[in-house]
Formats: sequence, C-alpha cells, structure tokens
Amino acid sequence: MIKLLRSEIIKWLDVPVVPQNQIGQPKDYPFVQYYMYEDWLPFDFNPDSPNYNVQIQMKVVSDNEEVQHELKRKLRRLFYLEEPRNTLSANGIALLNTEYLPSPPTYMENFIIFDDGWDFTFNVHAEEEDFTTGSAQLDSISPNITKEAK
Repeated sequence: MIKLLRSEIIKWLDVPVVPQNQIGQPKDYPFVQYYMYEDWLPFDFNPDSPNYNVQIQMKVVSDNEEVQHELKRKLRRLFYLEEPRNTLSANGIALLNTEYLPSPPTYMENFIIFDDGWDFTFNVHAEEEDFTTGSAQLDSISPNITKEAK
C-alpha cells in the first residue's frame, strides 16, 4: 500500500517521499515524509473481514515556507482528485478522512525548517487468509521406531 501511495505522490507532486524513521543522508528540500502508525484497524467487528483502516501521517518538509504551503495544499487534495483516486480504487484503497497535523517551525543550525501536513485514514480491501486455521486438518504422525532407536 505504501509503495502505491509513494508512487502517486512522486508522480503528481514531483518530490521525494521518505519514511520518517529512515536513517541516512538527509534529502534535499522539499520532500514528503511519512509514518504509518496504525497499519490494521478493524473496519467492522469481524476480524476476518477483508476491509480494514490504515492511518498514515504525511508531512511536507521544506526550508521555504511558500513552497511548503503549496505542496501541503496539493498533498491534501491529491487523493481526492480523479486519477490518483482511480488508481487507489483499482488497488482496493480509498481515502476516508484527512485531519490537519500541526507542527511549529523548527530551527536547525541557522535556518528554519517548515514541516507540517496531514493525518490520512485509508480504507483497504485486501483478501487475507486466516493464518490461525492452517489447513484445518489434524497433523498425522507416522513414527518409524526401530529396535536400535530405543
């Protein structure tokens, strides 16, 4: 799912998209940072339902406030627009909710970083097997015990 969301953001906003907890060289500004903090929230009371919700925090990070606000506005609208919405829908993903994610400007060395964005909730339809049932058959054991093994 995150691979699809990343590809749509890169395609339409033309900025790198990186995980928030990534360790490595910092990216050039601007970029979008994401953090998936709820990867399986039950959609209904059936734990075996193929529908579940995912919550992802996405921030636009820039050292230019105007660029950051423009990209943040576009990110807010992106998953409601026709082409990205159709791509997500074809993959069983639908945007349910968007909430503002406030973050004050932070000061790093001698410049200001602007990083705020949105908290998105997506509904995902993915058929998954019940991993607790297995083949629903009892295992059979056919021991081969010889006199020497005793």
